Amino acid sequence: MTKLWAVVALATASPLFASITPTLTSVTPASGGEFIWSYTVNLAQDQNAVGGPAPGTSTPGGIGVVSTMADYFTIYDFSGFVSGSNAQPAGWSFKTSPQGSTPTDVLPTDTPVINLTWYVNQGTTFVGPMNLGTFTARSIFSAQIMANYTGQGTRATGAVAGTEISTIGTVSVPTGTPDVTTLDTPEPTSLLLFAGGLALFAGLRRRL
Repeated sequence: MTKLWAVVALATASPLFASITPTLTSVTPASGGEFIWSYTVNLAQDQNAVGGPAPGTSTPGGIGVVSTMADYFTIYDFSGFVSGSNAQPAGWSFKTSPQGSTPTDVLPTDTPVINLTWYVNQGTTFVGPMNLGTFTARSIFSAQIMANYTGQGTRATGAVAGTEISTIGTVSVPTGTPDVTTLDTPEPTSLLLFAGGLALFAGLRRRL
């Protein structure tokens, strides 16, 4: 029941409560059979994105809470991620984990597939509303599926200024499984060598 409430409340909220929102803008082929996944990220009105220490697996959350960690967003279950392929605008850092950084007042669906988290560097603040830029990562897959994202921003004005605001939603991510057919099917050359070896072995047995 708690999970349903969080999703419905945020889905029907105005942009004032949207916090940090990633949207897939393109999937383009790259070298080595990889694909570049590009996300445009927006910061909502009356929200700031404030730097600090890297977020942990679970971060402080809830109305009236002052976060001790950097504001961030996490894209969950990014299949086929190519290590070290991420890129982000100035003022941001990046981390991965099987269990993503998650505000404690939202409940995303999170499997052991790798999650991508971008967070604001210490000493940096972005003031909304604004487009935060393009964030990219490579995958060995191009097929798409919907997964959760979460975000944490900081309220800019009002009686609760300085406290965090969390968001949850869905975004397109890659999906697929590695192609193992080359591991299962021997090459023709290997088969010929194997057959030749059997024939030689049979000839030696007849001589003995």
